[in-house]
Amino acid sequence: MTLRQIDAPLRLVPVVSLWPGDFALTEPQWPEDRSPQQRLRFWRDCLADSGIHDLSPAVPDTFLVALDELTSAARRALLQVQVRRYLHCEPDEPLEPPDAGLLFEPGPLGGGMVLFAEGEPLILPTCCVGLENLEDWELFAASPPASFEMLWTGHPWTMARSHEDRLELQPVSEGRDPLGPCFSLARGPLCEAVAAARVTIESQLEAFTSVASEWQPAQADTIARELLGLV
Repeated sequence: MTLRQIDAPLRLVPVVSLWPGDFALTEPQWPEDRSPQQRLRFWRDCLADSGIHDLSPAVPDTFLVALDELTSAARRALLQVQVRRYLHCEPDEPLEPPDAGLLFEPGPLGGGMVLFAEGEPLILPTCCVGLENLEDWELFAASPPASFEMLWTGHPWTMARSHEDRLELQPVSEGRDPLGPCFSLARGPLCEAVAAARVTIESQLEAFTSVASEWQPAQADTIARELLGLV
């Protein structure tokens, strides 16, 4: 196991995944040239179909956007994506306001947490994870295991433990083979980063409630909390 000691300041950034196909009005044609520049242009073109502009990925060559950098247009489009999935609507079908009694449980927005050290991404969320993932980080920071156990960051996941006075995090493959170095971190800075991520998510509640009230005013607060993984 290759160990890399990290003593730089840490940030745990809540991010949302804006998958191109969710926002394009027609079936998107991926560019034959898959260079980072072409992928970025393709992604922004798809977002523009839903009125989303001026966003940049939190990590280059990904579709992850920092939660607190979402525009009102992006929040509105993300809610519409969740509604369409819930109602099994196609992207080009008009959405009608639901009956007031319709129970809408969108679930958390897809994405998760990115752990940065001085701007360098160390741990990224992978598949099948969302903003609710902050709870896994909070549990690990509060009570890290003495031996390697799974820290859920999507799959493939991260193995993590407490070792002496530090924390060790090892991204692994589905077969639990190491993917890159194992990061050794001081516990205090990680706990601070986790607490700051909670503040960031809660700070977005009002903005998401405002967007949800356009769709279903009676359940706006509940919908916003579900989207942000706060329930």
